[in-house]
Amino acid sequence: MLSNIKAAIFDVDGTLLDSNGVWHQIDIDFMKERNMSHPDNLQNWLDGLSFNQVAEFFHE
Repeated sequence: MLSNIKAAIFDVDGTLLDSNGVWHQIDIDFMKERNMSHPDNLQNWLDGLSFNQVAEFFHE
């Protein structure tokens, strides 16, 4: 049964790895490149939002 498996994908983000810091820096860089100021508590606003919700936030 397991001999037919050719690959496996493991989602370890949020368990073994935490990418929030990387995403936070991407958000800051995005705003800086567009000469936009960002509040110190930007991360608090975005925490818990989905990728699409964050995209909508920046689109507005």
